Amino acid sequence: MKTKRLLKISALFLIAFFCFAGNSILSAEDQALSAPDYADSASWMFLPEDSNAQAADIFWVYPTIYVSEDNWNMPLDDKEAMAKAKEVTSKYLDMFEDNGNLYAPYYRQASLKVLSASEQEKEKYLGVAIEDAKNAFNFYLDNYNNGKPFILAGHSQGANVLLEMMKDMFASEQIRKKLVAAYIVGWSVTEDDLKEYPFLKIAQGPDDTGVIITYNVVADGFQDKSPTLLAGAVAVNPLCWLKSDIFMPAMLNEGAVFFDDKMIETIIPYYTGAQVKNGALVIPKIEDESQFDMLFGPGVYHVYDYYFFYENIRKNMKQRLRAFLQ
Repeated sequence: MKTKRLLKISALFLIAFFCFAGNSILSAEDQALSAPDYADSASWMFLPEDSNAQAADIFWVYPTIYVSEDNWNMPLDDKEAMAKAKEVTSKYLDMFEDNGNLYAPYYRQASLKVLSASEQEKEKYLGVAIEDAKNAFNFYLDNYNNGKPFILAGHSQGANVLLEMMKDMFASEQIRKKLVAAYIVGWSVTEDDLKEYPFLKIAQGPDDTGVIITYNVVADGFQDKSPTLLAGAVAVNPLCWLKSDIFMPAMLNEGAVFFDDKMIETIIPYYTGAQVKNGALVIPKIEDESQFDMLFGPGVYHVYDYYFFYENIRKNMKQRLRAFLQ
């Protein structure tokens, strides 16, 4: 039975604790030669056993789990890294399997050290991750989709990669018309993005389709401490699915979800209220943060962007899919 007891919380993507080294030092040129082949099922973390089991698909891109100081990008022969990616993704399975057939590719994500890299290096090494995601998505469209609607979901680097993929590919109306919604969480969609790519639309309610849901969770006053909160960011409040800056009370929170070290799930209804403020999703500051994984320091709840609103997101995916199918 699910309890309301707050357990010692393990991180959403556990970047701070997944401290392992890559198996080999690869140059960008070598990594290009080792690009994943998405015709090979081994390049996919999750593929559905029955692609017709559900009416829609979910295409998920996992967050940063690779922290090697030796490699800029995660080699796909690193079994430990792949296992960590699968461990993180397993925490979303209740959300995903309730709403669609899950397609989750492995990709050569950039190491955490890219955050301190030059802009030129960031573009180069994040470009490897973005190219993999695009190739995986194209393969999915050509071989697995079969005309079904799909949901995009990612967190942190995964959300960044999905956003760049959408900028490059979603000018196509043929692709856009299948999009139920894109959950670009833990990364910023900015006003400049929306102006430059007018086919990107932000959600205006709980059941519009073909739209983006995006936010970054912080305590008020800590907006400038979050490295994923960019200038001009827009945010959608998952307690009302609006950009409104009105505070939404905790009574609207259907449940935060956490996992202990044995992957036992705890759900806590009415966990927190939230408000859109200065481009961020602001929640009341947690008094004792020692039980949390504060990756980016006090007041920045990046690790828990999905967790704090897990049940709302799970039900919203279903609500938008229902609206799409009708």
